Amino acid sequence: MKAILIVTEAYLIGGLETHIRGEVSALTQLGCQVHMAVGTAFNDMLRPIELVSLTTGVAMSPEASELDLVQSVELIRRIIRRNSIDCVHAHPFISLIPAFIAAALENVKFVVTLHGPSSLSGVYGPIYDFFVKSLIFPGSSLVISVSKEILQLTRPFLGSSNFALLPNGVEFSELGADVEYPFADTRWLLVSRLDDSKIIGIMDFILKAKASGIPGVAVVGDGSAKEGLVQWSKENDVEGFVEFLGFSDTVPNIMRKYAGVAGMGRVVLEGIAAEKCVAMVGYDGVKGIVDERLFDEAQYANFSGRHLEVINAEEFSKQISAAANLNRKAFRRKILSEHSEFNVWKSFLRKLRWRKPSRNNIAIDFYLSLRSSVEDAGPAPFLQSYSVLRRLGEVVHGRSNFETYLAGAYVLCKERFSHRD
Repeated sequence: MKAILIVTEAYLIGGLETHIRGEVSALTQLGCQVHMAVGTAFNDMLRPIELVSLTTGVAMSPEASELDLVQSVELIRRIIRRNSIDCVHAHPFISLIPAFIAAALENVKFVVTLHGPSSLSGVYGPIYDFFVKSLIFPGSSLVISVSKEILQLTRPFLGSSNFALLPNGVEFSELGADVEYPFADTRWLLVSRLDDSKIIGIMDFILKAKASGIPGVAVVGDGSAKEGLVQWSKENDVEGFVEFLGFSDTVPNIMRKYAGVAGMGRVVLEGIAAEKCVAMVGYDGVKGIVDERLFDEAQYANFSGRHLEVINAEEFSKQISAAANLNRKAFRRKILSEHSEFNVWKSFLRKLRWRKPSRNNIAIDFYLSLRSSVEDAGPAPFLQSYSVLRRLGEVVHGRSNFETYLAGAYVLCKERFSHRD
């Protein structure tokens, strides 16, 4: 695999972006040329320096019109041709559709990586669900799930063998496992995007950290909920206990100086890699100090804390004390082989080597029909367009494409579309 194009709807500040940045770095080390195409939601702060090319402002958001869809497909096709792309690797959400169609038209491999249940939650409506579950999943060269939870949720919609489990990875070497880093700050570092979905867990950790005797919490991250969190800290007598450091793109280095690390997802892995005591903070609260037992349980849902109970302050304090007996160097070695960023992306290339290019006649026939008369389309989002629904129906029920399960999936899509709110 020589040239890979990563396509993503948004590239801002968070776990997805650090995942992609690690992908670009590792694949470059493995001899690939990596390009990226991004939607209009773009932040340059985590831009991978190894990228050969970057295209921003691609119209692939929930508001994208039929014309936007055609223009996005044609732009991605030009990138594929210009750079002799061998594989398109797409990350959710709306970006999956134009990326898949472009890869099919250009007869190159197509891979999609799913990061969480939201990729399957039906947020974007029945047309999106039909595209993703009935066309993209079974028609992809490879569908990657980052956890067993996502793999199980996705399996009903996949082909016979086009899926793989590939966990998140973090960069281990730069964390210096063989060098002692005596922490200079007895506080704990909480790393998280500060948005409404995570704020409850963050507040729960802060309160339990104070109750357990931790001398303070430094928070790395930013987001729409930061102002509310600052106000909450004033109202709950923790204003002096919490320090907000803002966003940083060098989190693994910052972790070295603190006594402990708190967060979810890849933060858990980075904290273990830095040989710190790590608290898993789920969306609804603190799940516990990460030892081998909790690590094994939490892997199922990608260290998000889903399906795990929130512990109380007394139990949290007990677990902090017990964590002193954990051999962190051995713990680090335990996860190194499976979660090393370099190893993860080396496995990605190995899994992809013998996969066939993406080819889906329904997606192609639908697109060619749409492109032929897109000038007559209105400005409404294509995911809410009756014209798109009608074209899909015509193609699905065409003589050369007809399959019973697809026809049934389309009927369900049409029924949901007719009864949508």
